Amino acid sequence: MVVLQVKDLYLQNPYHQAAWQKIVLSENLRPEHNLSYTAGIYAGDQLVGTGSLQNNVIKEVAILKEYQGGEAFNLLLSHLMVQLSNRGYYHYFVFTKPFYQQTFEHIGFKVVATTKEACLLEKGNHSIADFVKKISKEVLKKNQQVGCIVMHANPFTNGHLYLIEKAAERCQQVIVFVVETNGGMFSYGERLALVKAGINHLKNVAVVGGGAYMVNFATFPSYFIEEEDQVIHYQTILDATIFKERIAPTINCAIRFVGEEPFSHTTYLYNQALIEVLPPEILVEVIPRKKNTDNQTICASKVREMIRASDSEKLSDFVPPTTRAFIEEKYHL
Repeated sequence: MVVLQVKDLYLQNPYHQAAWQKIVLSENLRPEHNLSYTAGIYAGDQLVGTGSLQNNVIKEVAILKEYQGGEAFNLLLSHLMVQLSNRGYYHYFVFTKPFYQQTFEHIGFKVVATTKEACLLEKGNHSIADFVKKISKEVLKKNQQVGCIVMHANPFTNGHLYLIEKAAERCQQVIVFVVETNGGMFSYGERLALVKAGINHLKNVAVVGGGAYMVNFATFPSYFIEEEDQVIHYQTILDATIFKERIAPTINCAIRFVGEEPFSHTTYLYNQALIEVLPPEILVEVIPRKKNTDNQTICASKVREMIRASDSEKLSDFVPPTTRAFIEEKYHL
């Protein structure tokens, strides 16, 4: 009997990459190139299975059919979960095909949401139920119509403020979810603080983090990296489904507000996915972009350009006083 062994795979090695890609393609998966770790299952010298990590997400799990009986899968997943723990992740996800949903449920993973093309499951010391319960307990007011906005706010602009003000006029309560990720010009903590400071005058608006469930690298990596439209589509549909099925019902969300998107192709497709998935239970209201005194559309990317160019002359046309003060202090403008 051949003993199965798990070994690290180094995808920068052409030999490892060729063997890995062959197995991944055999399971009709799309080889990804932004993975943080990859392991292989070997039967002697033959690679018979593989799985990868992308931060705290398990992906690209593929095992040759003759080894799919259970031992290879269990060995591979046990190894990947140890790797996650070693990296300090105690709450993690699996991004996989709906066909494999039950296989992961059998080893303790819980379904977050499933669409025709993708299934997201999670395991660990946190869950989407915990996330929604915390929001409901901390900010939700009973028996009020709730409108929701999800924003990156990198940084918070007068355009973001305009969107929130329009939502606040329409709804008894508005909950703003700030995308919870780092890596941009402004950290998550900075962006959250800027949104809170900018809407302090709006008493029916609460600002919270989006956690791992809304426009996060786990659920929607195409927001942060360039991808083809087909990949963006199944990720945006999954993100919208998570919101509709797992978040909106608990917080009584009746309307999702989005800004009109003339610049970002990915965000435009995301808005279309929301329009496709959320109604009729949740209305989607698209708010036209606010323009400045020169009739320019206000956008965060323009503000970032101004910061890089050390040009603060027209910052007040684009951002609230609270954001301007922070930018001037941080970047010495």
